[in-house]
Amino acid sequence: MLHNRERKSNRIFNNRRIFTNTLKLLVQHSISLFFGQGLLIGLSILLLTPFISLLYRLALSLTGYSYVTIKNFGYFLLNPLILILLIFLFAVIGVFLLLEACYLITFFTLIENDEKPYQFRVLLLSYKKLLFIFIRRKFTLLPMVWFITLLSNLPLFIFVMKRVRFIRFLADNIWDKPLAVPVAVIIIAVLSWFMIRRLFLFLYSLIEGKFSANSRRDKRKLSRDNENKENKVNKENNKDDANQFDLETDSRYCDSINQGYMKKTKSFRTLMYFLIWNIGIGFAVLALFIFTMAITAIFISGIPDKSLAFATFLTMIDKMNGYFIVGIFAINTTANFALFTHLFFQYKLELNENINIDHSADYIVIRVGSYKTVIQVTIAIFILVNFYFFFDIIRNGSPLDYMNLDMIKVTSHRGFSGDVPENTLPAIEKAIEEQADFIEVDVRMTKDGELVLLHDSNLKRTTGLNKNIWDVNYSDLSSLDAGSWKNKVYIGTPIPTLGEVFDLCKGKVNLNLDLKFHTNKEELEDKVVALIEEYEMEWQCVISSTNLPTLEKVKLLDPDIRTGYITYQIYRGYLADDIIDFFSIRSNLVTKTVSSEVHKSGKEIHVWTVNSKNELERMKRLGVDNVITDDPSYAKEVLYQEESNRFLITLLKIMME
Repeated sequence: MLHNRERKSNRIFNNRRIFTNTLKLLVQHSISLFFGQGLLIGLSILLLTPFISLLYRLALSLTGYSYVTIKNFGYFLLNPLILILLIFLFAVIGVFLLLEACYLITFFTLIENDEKPYQFRVLLLSYKKLLFIFIRRKFTLLPMVWFITLLSNLPLFIFVMKRVRFIRFLADNIWDKPLAVPVAVIIIAVLSWFMIRRLFLFLYSLIEGKFSANSRRDKRKLSRDNENKENKVNKENNKDDANQFDLETDSRYCDSINQGYMKKTKSFRTLMYFLIWNIGIGFAVLALFIFTMAITAIFISGIPDKSLAFATFLTMIDKMNGYFIVGIFAINTTANFALFTHLFFQYKLELNENINIDHSADYIVIRVGSYKTVIQVTIAIFILVNFYFFFDIIRNGSPLDYMNLDMIKVTSHRGFSGDVPENTLPAIEKAIEEQADFIEVDVRMTKDGELVLLHDSNLKRTTGLNKNIWDVNYSDLSSLDAGSWKNKVYIGTPIPTLGEVFDLCKGKVNLNLDLKFHTNKEELEDKVVALIEEYEMEWQCVISSTNLPTLEKVKLLDPDIRTGYITYQIYRGYLADDIIDFFSIRSNLVTKTVSSEVHKSGKEIHVWTVNSKNELERMKRLGVDNVITDDPSYAKEVLYQEESNRFLITLLKIMME
């Protein structure tokens, strides 16, 4: 289809109107773009999350790691098998990025061509175009779309460097090096220049369906075609198959674009458009972030307890970072592809060239023919299965929960044992309210085999009954008062069963179950693992113990459950022991060397019981992974008050005064 030049003749190409025209286009179609992008990105997350979870689980099994943390991430990546998996993952994500590019370019091309961008039509054309690209085997578009997408998200990089602990950790180590900043600026400038030089070749490929002969197979085919040019022309004239294409014409056309077209359109001018446009996007995103945080701070400022208010605010910021990353990606990608497509059409008008929009993808329906119903049913089943696995991850957790590349996790000791009776449901409810990431509880077994929460072997301290737990049936235990010893407000609070704890905590908070071993005859491990599996909480529970045979038995029963060894000293032989996924150790025994050695072995280090500000800050400097404390909200206030959060904390303080 020829571009309707008469209807576009009144569009004057000048520097000042490029941005206003693009912005006007985005505003006019913002609702349609919001729903279209929401559907596309949501579907991508839905399909990719179970796949990435499965791939990460495979990576852990291949490396023998129990956890991936900031401190051992480099060692993890050095494994050749992990590099292969990463290349495969990048290729799969590249397909989704290419679909995103097809959608946006199709959407804006229809607008530039004065056609209505109906969502169903745009989505259908995008999927067809993606399939058509793979039919033509143009796999070189995958690295190209990665490259363009990454450089189109410069504001996102800045946000991630400031807000994500892992990236901030890497950046801080890089910026400390001499000449790091100027070298980074030069690299970004060179890559941006290279992107601009290849950008319009990419747009030609997706808009006009013209591809260069950039593979050996294509070049050999082109050579053969040149030798038999006359035969090929006659043959092509007699063909109706729209999927056949003139490789020689495409190649020469695209090569001329790459070599001469950008000279005419002035690459430097395009680069300036790109940089100025992204600076504007960056300021818009910053304003949106500050506005959102201010609204959040207004609501949080109503909490009377300042420590709880700070912990809640910082926890919400941590959770909102993920949503902001997705949102900024959508804004950046949409805005930049709108600019790129608009420039493409304007440059063509400036050069007085026709635009031949490629409709070859429409003929894919003919290719699938009678298999259309089978393909549709297969795709529907695939999406439904992914729905199941995705929501299973949301409800029950996944191996991704054990990739600790962000904040130090905070575990509330025996529930919230500072002001509330330990190991009771009120203590657990309070710990959830105080924004704990994990809750540590002690698990024992009664005489008749019921799993209950109790730290001491004897009931006297918390209930007044001078008997050991294994000598009492649950029917006698359930009538005891386990709350009044702490505060008369909690008179009549019973000792809870582990099942009651699971009912309360499932989907809300992770649990650290400290198994108090008594005798092998109890079969404590069997009952605990069976209950975890019954509630499908394998990824929400970790099991710790001072008894190594207990951990070994848990691993035999269910290898997926993470196990931790409570110890006062970490011997080198323990680091290679597969039954230990993390070490739980008294905080004053942890040194930089201990932390480093544990992380190199692919395990985590949890410390107990840390309540003072100085010790919390020391644990943060040592890079431990989990802090067990009696006051989780205060611990988070100390641990999370980093440079990147200082402005937000100040904002909350102003709101609370």
